[in-house]
Amino acid sequence: MNIPQKKLDIICPVYNKQDLVKDFIQSAMVLPADKVNIILVNDGSTDDSANSIQTKITELAVDNFYLINKINGGVSSARNEGLEHASSDYVWFCDPDDLILPDAAKAVNELGTLDAEMLVFPYRLFFTWENRAEEKKFSPTGQMSSAQFLQDFNYFGNNNCLNTVWNRFFKRSAIGEFRFDETMHHSEDRCFVLDVLSRDPKVHMGTWSIYQHNRYLSDTLSTVESPGKIADMTKANLKNIASLDKVKNTRPEKKHHINAMTVKRIKLKEKNVYKYYVNEHKKTQHSCFSVNVCKRITPVHFTRYSYLRFI
Repeated sequence: MNIPQKKLDIICPVYNKQDLVKDFIQSAMVLPADKVNIILVNDGSTDDSANSIQTKITELAVDNFYLINKINGGVSSARNEGLEHASSDYVWFCDPDDLILPDAAKAVNELGTLDAEMLVFPYRLFFTWENRAEEKKFSPTGQMSSAQFLQDFNYFGNNNCLNTVWNRFFKRSAIGEFRFDETMHHSEDRCFVLDVLSRDPKVHMGTWSIYQHNRYLSDTLSTVESPGKIADMTKANLKNIASLDKVKNTRPEKKHHINAMTVKRIKLKEKNVYKYYVNEHKKTQHSCFSVNVCKRITPVHFTRYSYLRFI
């Protein structure tokens, strides 16, 4: 498929979103067609998503929307497929059940004036079952180095801005050969952001809210713990800590990671949790049960569960 080079390519994976994807397409109409391509990757949908997309594109009579059909491989696989077809200066990853906000057009028009390889913006969280919106803003704003960005928007802190891709534009040259990890089903977005940050790109924190991320009641299922989720989060956390190691003392982050993963293992009623907890502290040369240890984890928690095997 021959997609012309413009300022921005939007890559949107679609799987069984035959109704919601039409709203996404409509919302993208606020963007200047001469500067933006919208690449919709149908990831082997079993509903009528492909036909819904094509019908909507025909209805709108637009020539900057492109549909790519592929066999099902998951969201990371679909995004990676979109990257193979991208040709514009910047790339923006969106989801088909979300919406692009009007101020995104201002952000696109600003692309030519900013010397940045990653542009990050505020966004809106919309809780559909409550009909309630929450604006997510970040500070500081403006131009900064990747090192400053990692510290100011630390995943392990209170100002996290690392675990999403849909509120930022990536310069395609900064992405390079990096791709989404198709073996992961959780935290893969954070790993991708960290990969791009490893190139030491210039970062710009914008002020326009460009995106509405819709939350659905069914999303609460993703909060359920599983061994696979813990493994993916561990992988992302360790990559995150390795990145921070270059710019700060990561003792608090290592402690946070160990405590959080221990709590998740307790919730899963895993065996040998205490052994895991002690061994992880040894690996990072931390002492167990220190003063600043997470209050949710004490020796009492381990003795409270008879299924735990002590070392």
